[in-house]
Amino acid sequence: MHGRAGFPLGPKTITDTLNQLLGYLTWRDTKAAVLLFVRDKAFSDIVTKALDRLEAHPNFKRRGSTDDFGTRHDFIFHVDGDPSREVRLAFLPFHLRPLGAGD
Repeated sequence: MHGRAGFPLGPKTITDTLNQLLGYLTWRDTKAAVLLFVRDKAFSDIVTKALDRLEAHPNFKRRGSTDDFGTRHDFIFHVDGDPSREVRLAFLPFHLRPLGAGD
């Protein structure tokens, strides 16, 4: 399994992260994860925008399940160059306390 983690700087960051992650994958890889750490108060808005960007990616095939609390969103993507080879991608957003709040 491969994964990428990061703090959002904008919608392009999600696309760039996903492109980098999918670029790491080989034909044998079937699972991947993107972890998103958010310190902004507008957590729900950022997650919604990130989900929209994931679905807009050219390798996106379909949505999978979402847990009851919205803390994990599953997707099916395909590897670069092979639309028939599917990769299960877990998107896991985490809301962190803003810097300076009791650090």
